[in-house]
Parts: sequence; C-alpha cells; structure tokens
Amino acid sequence: MSSNANGLSNSKAAKKRRRRIIIAAIAALVLIGGGYGVYAALRPNHEIDPSKLAAVERGDLARVVVATGKIQPLSKVEVKSKAAESSKSCTWIMGTA
Repeated sequence: MSSNANGLSNSKAAKKRRRRIIIAAIAALVLIGGGYGVYAALRPNHEIDPSKLAAVERGDLARVVVATGKIQPLSKVEVKSKAAESSKSCTWIMGTA
C-alpha cells in the first residue's frame, strides 16, 4: 500500500508541476508579446506617405491674408542717408556759372 500512496502523491505533484509549467509558459508568452508590442509602438516610422510627396518646382509663393486691425512693428528703426554729407566729385563746365 505504500507504493499506492507514493504513486498518488507523485501524480498530484506531477499535475501541480505540469500546471506551473503551463502557467509559466503562458506568462512568458504574454510578456514577450507585450515587450514586442511596446517595441513596435515606440519604434520610429521612417516611411513617408506617398500622398504627402510632391515634385520640386521653382516659382513664387503667393499668400493672401485677410485681417482687420492695426499693423504695428516689432521694433522701430531710424534710417538715415549719408549721401548729403559727402560728395566724391563735382564737375564744372566753364562759362555756365
């Protein structure tokens, strides 16, 4: 009878061990799948959508903005000319003075 008792206890232990291995394998698969999901979500996507691409053309850009109100400069600048202060040459024609 001792062999039956050992056989019954071994089968219960084997069932527990098998259940633990199955649970550990499922947990490992879930962790690996979750890790890959996070990796795929955080990986930058280097592909550009073809609908956002256009051929390069040389030309002018014209934008029309309609708004009401006053236009005020960010800063005021005073512009002066030095043309009145200096002259490089002066030509005289004899007899016109």
